[in-house]
Amino acid sequence: MISLVGIYSHLTQFSYRHRKGSAWTIAGLMSVIGISVIAGIGVFGTHEKNASASQGYYVIGGKGSTTTGALAPAVTTTTLTLATPPSSSNAADTTTTLPQSIKSKTQSAASAPSTELPTTTTVPVAQPVGITAGMHLAFTSSFQGSSLNGSKWQTCYPWADSGSGCTNFDNSELEWYLPSQDQVSNGALHLTASKVTTIGTTSAGSPASYQWKSGMVTTNNSFDFTYGYVQVTAHIPTGSGLWPALWLLPQNESWPPEIDIMENLGGNTSRIYCTVHPSLGGESQEIYNSPTNLSSGWHTYAVNWEPHSITWYIDGHQVFTYSANIPQQPMYFLANLAVSGTGQVPNASTPNTASFDISNVSIYQH
Repeated sequence: MISLVGIYSHLTQFSYRHRKGSAWTIAGLMSVIGISVIAGIGVFGTHEKNASASQGYYVIGGKGSTTTGALAPAVTTTTLTLATPPSSSNAADTTTTLPQSIKSKTQSAASAPSTELPTTTTVPVAQPVGITAGMHLAFTSSFQGSSLNGSKWQTCYPWADSGSGCTNFDNSELEWYLPSQDQVSNGALHLTASKVTTIGTTSAGSPASYQWKSGMVTTNNSFDFTYGYVQVTAHIPTGSGLWPALWLLPQNESWPPEIDIMENLGGNTSRIYCTVHPSLGGESQEIYNSPTNLSSGWHTYAVNWEPHSITWYIDGHQVFTYSANIPQQPMYFLANLAVSGTGQVPNASTPNTASFDISNVSIYQH
C-alpha cells in the first residue's frame, strides 16, 4: 500500500503520453485522478514478473492478493542480418518508478548527430507467436537503404508537428525531436539522442532551449488499424534518463486509450514496462524483469491486440494478458527515444549520444 506521500508523488509524476495542448476530456481527467487514488490505496493494477533462464514468476498486486505463474515457453527463432550499435557503459538505476506515459509538442533546426555507425551482425528474431488463424501482413518496414521512407514514416506527433520538430510538454521531457535524429544505416533505424542544446518552442510557441535532441517516428499519416499483431525487433540503449518506447495511439487524437508495447528506463535495462491505458477504468501494467541485460543485443517486442484481449510478448515469451476495457478504435504506431526530466534523469554515467535501434516493424491483421 502506498503512503500519502506516495500518492502525491504518483499524482505529480504521472505523465500523459498523449495530450493535445490543454484539451483534456472530463473522462480523461477523471481517469488520471482515479488511477492515482487507486494506486494510493493499493489496488493499482501493476504486475511485476521476474524471469529466469527457463521460467519466471510474477506477483499480481491488488487488495493484498497474489498470483504466481510461469512464463510461456520460448518459440523457435530465425536469424537476420541486422545492425548492432556501438556499446555503451551501464548506468546505475536511480529509480524504480516509470513515468506512466510519454510524448507531446513542438520543433527546431538541427545538425546531424555525431555518432559512430553500427557494425553488422546476425541475431535471433522470435517468430510472431501471437498471430492467429487468418492474419495477413498488413504493414512492414525493414529500414533498408540510407534514408527514412517518408511515405511510411513521419517524424513528429501529429498534434504537435509544425514542420521543424516537437516534444511532449506535458511530461517534463528534456529532448526536442528532429528529423535529423532519425538515421537509417546497415538495415536499421537509429533514433539518436544527443546531448546538444537545441532551440525549440514552449507550448505557447515561444522560443525555448532544450538540453537534448532526439528522434521519433510514427505511422500516423500512412497506416492505422483496429486490432492486430505488432512485432518490433529493437536494441535499447543504456543510460539513466533514456526512455525508449514502442506504442499505439488513437488516430482521432483522443486520449486515452493508449497501448504501450514496450517502455524502458535506461538505468535498468533488464526491466520492461508493458502497459494499457484504457478509455474506461484505470491503467494496467506488467513490469517484466529479464534475466539478461536487454541492451546487450537485439530483442523482439510484440503485442497482439484482439477485440477481447491484449497479449504482450518479449522474445517469443508471453508476459502479460489484459482483457478488461479493450480499445476498439483505429490506432497508429509510434517509436521514440525520450530523455526524462523527472524521476530517473540523466547523470554522469549517461552517454552524451545514445541510440534506440529498430531493424523491423511488422503488423499483421485479420
